[in-house]
Amino acid sequence: LLHRAPEILLGEAVYCCGVDVSSMGCMFAEMATGDPLFCGDSEVDQLYQIFRMKGTPTEETWPTVAKLPNYSPTSFQSWHSNGLCSQEKIVRALDARGLDLLTALLRYDPPSRINAQRALLHPYFADLDKKSLPAIGEECVGLPIGEIPPDFAELFDALINIDESGLEGEGEEWMKEGRRPRIRW
Repeated sequence: LLHRAPEILLGEAVYCCGVDVSSMGCMFAEMATGDPLFCGDSEVDQLYQIFRMKGTPTEETWPTVAKLPNYSPTSFQSWHSNGLCSQEKIVRALDARGLDLLTALLRYDPPSRINAQRALLHPYFADLDKKSLPAIGEECVGLPIGEIPPDFAELFDALINIDESGLEGEGEEWMKEGRRPRIRW
């Protein structure tokens, strides 16, 4: 519940990559601050927590929000966004690049959210020595080496060695066409 994307809480039936990106944003903030970003005790309370911090979504901030089954403009109090930068604990934990990444991860409109590949290329990670990251192995994924599908290892190797070539429009076309990426084992 703590990491659930707002579109899922509002009844979206299609699970796309943006859902995971939003959850990743919640975990990123939690790792930075040591506390969950949104602490609702029910789905409705979770939405209230999100809306209090980010503002109640509108057609301007989320063009398709009115199409979600559990959304009605009169169902929720109208909060105005103070932005993540107004949250003292987050500001103390993250620099400007971290706040920019967090904002991109938590954008309301799923197609407007940063995708995972672009998140890895975000300036927040510019100083990260990717060569120092642990190699994929039994101790990292909990599977004996022989059981890791080759495509899985290749995917992680590609992510570690990612660059910006060939990423233009990645993800946006899939979203426009209603397709979702799939990993084949």
